[in-house]
Amino acid sequence: MINAKFFIGFPEDYKGICYVYPPTVKEVIGNSKFSIYRSILMISNEDIEDRIIEKEGDITKDTYVPSPFDYVMSLAY
Repeated sequence: MINAKFFIGFPEDYKGICYVYPPTVKEVIGNSKFSIYRSILMISNEDIEDRIIEKEGDITKDTYVPSPFDYVMSLAY
């Protein structure tokens, strides 16, 4: 479980062994893959449809168009 103190930058004592410090906003945003992660999590239905059209050429009534949640879950799998 995430301790609420993590959100304000306080470290968490890990079983008396060491302290775990949360990443700062600068560390998260400064990550070179941040924009990729953000685009995956913020994808819209239109973006998914555009990707299907690019791959298959057109969307018919029989084409399965996943929801953004289904899309993220399939990428995580």
